[in-house]
This record gives sequence, structure tokens and C-alpha cells, in this order.
Amino acid sequence: MTSIVLALPLCIVASPAFSAPTLSTQRLIFSKSEGILGFSDGTNRSKDWSKYYGDGLAFLDAYAEVGSTISLKWFVSIDGITPLPNTPVSLLLNKACSSSNGKIKPISGVSITSGTCGSDGAIIKGITDSAGEVTFSFTNANSEEEGEVRPANFDTLSTASLRRYTQVALIVRDQTRESIDIVDIHWIRRNAPETTIAVQNEVTKLIWSQEFNGKKGSKVDSRYWTYDLGGSGWGNGELQNYQSDAVELDGKGNLVITAKRLIKNKKSFCLYGFCEFSSGRIVTRDRISFKYGKIEARIKMPSGGGTWPAFWTLGTNIKEKGWPKCGEIDIIEAVGNNPKWVSVALHGPEYSGGSNIGRSFLNDKNLSSGFHTYGIEWMPGQIRWLFDGNEVQKANKDFIGDKTWVFDTPQYLILNVAMGGTLGGEISSKFNIGKMKIDWLRVSRVGNFGEIYLDR
Repeated sequence: MTSIVLALPLCIVASPAFSAPTLSTQRLIFSKSEGILGFSDGTNRSKDWSKYYGDGLAFLDAYAEVGSTISLKWFVSIDGITPLPNTPVSLLLNKACSSSNGKIKPISGVSITSGTCGSDGAIIKGITDSAGEVTFSFTNANSEEEGEVRPANFDTLSTASLRRYTQVALIVRDQTRESIDIVDIHWIRRNAPETTIAVQNEVTKLIWSQEFNGKKGSKVDSRYWTYDLGGSGWGNGELQNYQSDAVELDGKGNLVITAKRLIKNKKSFCLYGFCEFSSGRIVTRDRISFKYGKIEARIKMPSGGGTWPAFWTLGTNIKEKGWPKCGEIDIIEAVGNNPKWVSVALHGPEYSGGSNIGRSFLNDKNLSSGFHTYGIEWMPGQIRWLFDGNEVQKANKDFIGDKTWVFDTPQYLILNVAMGGTLGGEISSKFNIGKMKIDWLRVSRVGNFGEIYLDR
């Protein structure tokens, strides 16, 4: 996505938003781009900018290390799905009306400047490949001391005082009639040199797995799993009652967690009265826990507005420390109301809830349309998130600055589908049933890192 922060919006003569059909859709593929440390979704700002760039606009603030080179991979399509191959595109850098003093080194002899109202800083030409993708690379020229202060988390939007950014947009034909991504890439400085973990043996070794190959209707292995039950709201205003009968094997190699609407329920009781929805949540708490290594699962997410599926961990010391001091690793959270959305995060003592340290991005297709692999590579003082094998986020002790790192102690695993709540949002009146399918779950040692603990 390409972003434009118009620090001087009054310089632009407003034109009405266009409702004509889009000519094409340009989306930045974060999972294939390199050098972006994280980003925040500027949905509200998208609404502000639509009066200048049409209704299809999407706006983000992205963050990259000052002085670094980043490569942005774009997908150009007819409808968000069908690619437009061999199509000329124009990358607009430091777009019009920018107050930025971000600096970009010349690209193929083209100098890059901050645009003034009525002119763009530079236009770099390209052409999409057979898959409708095109990559642009550029290097920031600001010095370390000119970098913005790294935000406490990437949910922090830029302000008028943050000026060292580069505005980026990709245009194919007519920006007022296309769905385009606009991104402000903020150049941020490190808190301290990042610690590199030396992996003595890069080959992973499987140390525990769940393949879910039992008979249809079978339950999860009680040696490793137990159930969280009830309709307490779970601290998030959730509307489901967790039941053990909502979790079973399908006989086709999958574990299935089923969320559904309850009709005339008079058995289970939630905080708001008789429960209107049921679902399942399984945990390895007090059975088996893990410290370091590669933890991943192949999952097909449920469909339906209001579903909130997740694969995550909590520290085994939660009874002594409480949440969030025990630490929480969100390997993946998804929501049916935004079915392409992928969210990864850390929650700790000074960065929990809405102030978590993480990243979200949009996949090309709905997560419920097929299986994807979600995982982490967890080392001492460092965690990398993986989506279909590609790194999408990384955090370490240096990355979180003066905050407390609490991820060098064992964690237990959780799989669940919540309904509604603070992240799930409004449950669609059309929702009746949604199924989260887990093909497998595997834990591997990476080099010398990876331990399991039998807690029974």
C-alpha cells in the first residue's frame, strides 16, 4: 500500500468522491515486501482521503529503519483477484503537498523530492509480470539522528510532528476511479543495535506434533489438551458459550472447532442471559508447554461475520504473574468481518490489549477460502512470525526498547473461535455456523532451541 500524508490538506482543491466502477485495483503485498518493520491501518484516514482519490482508497502508515533499502511488491488486478499482467504502472514517491523531509536516493538517475501541491516528487515507471506483480526498491538517505523515534507500537499513527516519511502510491490509469493503496513509510531509528541470535544448526527437528488423523467424532488427545468452558465473556465481551462438544475430529485429517447460533437455548447461560452462540476452546495448560523453537499450524479459518478465531499462547506462570505479565503470543488472530485480515502480536506488562506490539495485513484472498500455515520461530529474546513460510514480523528485546520482555519462559498453546467481543465485532444476522479446521500442529527445534515440558 502506498501512503500519502497530506500535512497541508487545504492546498488541495477538493473534488467529489467518485463512485464509478474501478478500472483496476492496486494492493501492496506486505508478506512479499522486504524491509517494512510494521504498519498501522489508517482506515479512518482512508475516509478522509477518499474525497481526493475516490472511494477505493486504502491508507496505511508503515515503518522502516532509517537509511535502509526497502522493496515493495505490488499486485495489480482487475477485481482484487484477477491479475493484470504486462501492465504499465507508475510509482509516485513523496507525493503532492507533502511536508516531509524524508530523503530518497535517486532511482535510475531520477531524483526524488517532496512534492508540492500540484506536483509529485518523482514518478518511477514499471510493468507487471505474468502474475500481475511488480517490485520497486528504494533507499532512504536520512542519517540515523534524523530518524523518527520508534513508536511504542505500530498502532500509533503519524502526526504533524512526524515528518521524515516517504509517501508512496501506485497508479495504473486513473487514481480517482481505481482502488489504490497509499502508504506513508516512516523512517525510524533503532533504540539500540538489534541482537542477532546465532542458530548453530538451521535444520529444524520435529519434537512434538498433532496430526488429527483419528476417526470422525473423536476427541482431542487428553494427554495434551483440556477445555476452557463457559460463557463468562472471557474478558472481551465475547458472546459464545465454550463447550467440549464443539471440538472434534472430522475423520478427514482435521480437528474442527465449530461455532454456531443456538436456537431456543435454555441450557447454557452467558453473562447476558441464555447463550445465543456456542463454540470451542482447547488449551495445553497443565498438560504440555513449550519454550523456544518453531511452533506452527495449518489452519482454514471459519467464515461468517462476528467469528474471531485464534491460535495463540499464554505463559504457564499466569496463575502467579497474572495477565499480561505472563506474556501472550498471538500467532494468528482473524475476524470474519474482515476475512482477509491477518493479525500477529505480543502482549506484555506495558504493551497489552490495544497497545500490543504487533502487525496486521490483508491477504490476497479470504482466509476461509483455503488452508494457510501460521507460525512463529521463537528464540531467546526474539520472535519471528511466519505466514505460509514467509516472515511477516519480528520483535526482540531491542525492538521493544525500555519495555519488559517476558518471553523467555514456557508458554502453553490455545486454539479457539470466539464470537463477537472487542475484536470479533458485530455478529451477522446471517451467521448460523462457522468451522475452524486445523490440519496439523507441529513444534520443532531450531538449531539448539526448542524445549517441551510435560506439566501433568
